[in-house]
Amino acid sequence: MTTAAAVRSQMTHRSAVERDQAGTDAEGNPQAPAWAVHIAALACWVWPRGVREEVEDDRMIVVEDLRALVPRGTDIRESDRIAQVTDRRGQTVHTGPLDVRGVIDHGTHLELVLEAVRS
Repeated sequence: MTTAAAVRSQMTHRSAVERDQAGTDAEGNPQAPAWAVHIAALACWVWPRGVREEVEDDRMIVVEDLRALVPRGTDIRESDRIAQVTDRRGQTVHTGPLDVRGVIDHGTHLELVLEAVRS
């Protein structure tokens, strides 16, 4: 089994990837996000890396740091987000939205840096 095939065999989760379809107004200002499904069932493997608490505007928030493996060549950007992650049976593994903060090319696959903010 090649390295790429071994990595691909680990991708037992499925994720719904959303992309912001909103543009800019007449003055060039960004409009409110309009999320639409970009990839309905992306093969992946998502795992947590850590959790931290932060104070923001006099309230406590929880920031979850996650990572994901996805196939190389996937059309995904740092401005995208993952709506949810399920296993092969459709059971929810991680609830979204999970913001894509980074995309790292490892040659055989891509690693996504994900972040979920909960209040």
